[in-house]
Amino acid sequence: MIRKVLFILIYSCIPWIWTRPALAVQEHGGAEGLYSHQMAHLVFFSAMIYLCIRLVRSGESVRKGWRWIFFSALLFACWNADTFFVHQYREVIDPQTFSGNFFDQPWTFNAHSVPDLLYYLGTYDHILSFSALLLFFIGIRGLIKVQRERP
Repeated sequence: MIRKVLFILIYSCIPWIWTRPALAVQEHGGAEGLYSHQMAHLVFFSAMIYLCIRLVRSGESVRKGWRWIFFSALLFACWNADTFFVHQYREVIDPQTFSGNFFDQPWTFNAHSVPDLLYYLGTYDHILSFSALLLFFIGIRGLIKVQRERP
């Protein structure tokens, strides 16, 4: 027991040694990287909308586990739309809006217009993605409970 706790404690502290700032918006090398990444967002967005439509049409979206998966798919669709536009705007944003230097990364962001402010708010996409993942796991757990209750 003590070995297990010590192992978890040591390995959970290792990331603190080599920390770097986490960037909310991933940058891609060259136009090809951005295009393929954006296409992946469009495919994922389409898949989540399709899943929502299928769940509503089949009537499954009212059942306990599937209801959470339905809301998860909606949040994933919102996340994909958000990140698609943030990635696009990142390519045309004025570099002067970023200032400061921290580990070779910009430290501050100065919003000078409404699109700049929307870009800044859009970089908090992790709130949508984490919530979608949480709802997905709650939905899976609900489906497992229903399956276990069946004879």
